Amino acid sequence: MGGLRRISTSFFPLACALLVAGAGVALPEFAAFETVNGVPQLSVPGPDSFHAYWGVWRTLTDAEREALRSSGSGRLFSHRKISWKTVRCDDGAEVGADGEDVWYLDPIVFDDEGRVEPIREALRSDYRYFSLLNLNGMKLAGPQARSLKGLRGEVELDSRLFLFASAQAPSVAGFLSLRGFQGSKDPVHQAFLDKTHPYRWPVYYDERAHKDHSLRAPVDFGEFESRALSQDHFQMRLVWDSCDGATVRVEGRVPGGVIPVGGPNRPMREDRGDSPLPIRVLE
Repeated sequence: MGGLRRISTSFFPLACALLVAGAGVALPEFAAFETVNGVPQLSVPGPDSFHAYWGVWRTLTDAEREALRSSGSGRLFSHRKISWKTVRCDDGAEVGADGEDVWYLDPIVFDDEGRVEPIREALRSDYRYFSLLNLNGMKLAGPQARSLKGLRGEVELDSRLFLFASAQAPSVAGFLSLRGFQGSKDPVHQAFLDKTHPYRWPVYYDERAHKDHSLRAPVDFGEFESRALSQDHFQMRLVWDSCDGATVRVEGRVPGGVIPVGGPNRPMREDRGDSPLPIRVLE
């Protein structure tokens, strides 16, 4: 579970089997997941920028539900790493490169009817909400950028989710809410908040706003990892370029089957991108 892996400036090899507009693939290992808004979303408001979004719903399989009811509750730890690199089209010179590496905590608690309690920002009963990617493309070129014209780049997402029964789960020591981070005297926390301020940071902070999180793995994660009831792994490489200066072309590239089937939007939300994010499924 090491640090960020620096991505290359060359685009992913085109060993691709299929180009689809966000079609879901119902593989057994993703049976508990649905894609928010049906498909990953893309908005291109003009030739200078783009916004990309991928969220998932997660419920429980019958086996997980039985195991967690026996325990009384559970903990779902998610480890999300996002890194990016932006270069000039003409000479390949680096314009910007950075990333974030954060752990999140979802307590799994049942209501009186035996359904998983949702987070208050996404009130869909029996489902937990995860924002895997919520990206402001303009800021990939730096906080002072006003255009992506003449630039290209890649964004790499790697997110792993680990479900545990509470009695067999890693420690939550060190996990804080966003307010806890803001009130922390730890200089590491303050430096992270300064670095990821929404006025300058391309990754929107919705996961950090909604959930307790940590910049480090649970101290005893290695001891408990093998006791996880399930482990799920999501990956995407977002490839974009505005080399012709007329439009921004954006494509998500994923290992086969990593896009779960379509599900609903968040309750009382009507936001959606201009179009589905084009997805290239890799063999």
